[in-house]
Amino acid sequence: MVSKTEALRRLTYREASAEHHKAFEQQVRAELNDRGACILISANLENALDAALQQVLSPPHDDMFEADGPLATFARKISMAHAFRIIGPVTKENFRLIRHVRNAFAHAKVPIEFKTPEVKALIDDLLPYNMSVSPPVVLPSDKAFRFPRNIFEDVCNSISYLLYTYSLGPILQFDHHGLKDELGHFPQYDLYLQKKPLP
Repeated sequence: MVSKTEALRRLTYREASAEHHKAFEQQVRAELNDRGACILISANLENALDAALQQVLSPPHDDMFEADGPLATFARKISMAHAFRIIGPVTKENFRLIRHVRNAFAHAKVPIEFKTPEVKALIDDLLPYNMSVSPPVVLPSDKAFRFPRNIFEDVCNSISYLLYTYSLGPILQFDHHGLKDELGHFPQYDLYLQKKPLP
């Protein structure tokens, strides 16, 4: 028989379906409290990061994401995604800012909102993505007429979308025998083709 805590842990790491994602988005839209919204938006982003890391770590290594695993924290996942070339320098910096905002909302002992000056200052440093082109490019900052919550949500949702898209495509393995003779053969290596990192 599974303990209550083990059942909750399994629920935490259960894979989400398309219906789950829609329900999650509805929860975010319905959340009026900035603290709750930030935590929900950030959780969705972290789940997308998990999916992209699992793609690179194929076959899955769920134990790496558990309490004492090397990918148990948001900060470690961000560092590993950068090391694995899933994300580039701009997205890594966006992640760093998002992580600090998320931590403030999760742990602040005083009331906090997206418009709180210290929070807004970090959100103003986020760089948005132009999702209408492929590959997406980083846009110049145009935040003068936008609310901090909208900026935070847009950047997080863009990164989440890009990470989920990244996680869908396979990392392709090459047969080294298929290389031209002048390129040489590498029987002691596995050759892979990986997607380009996010900006």
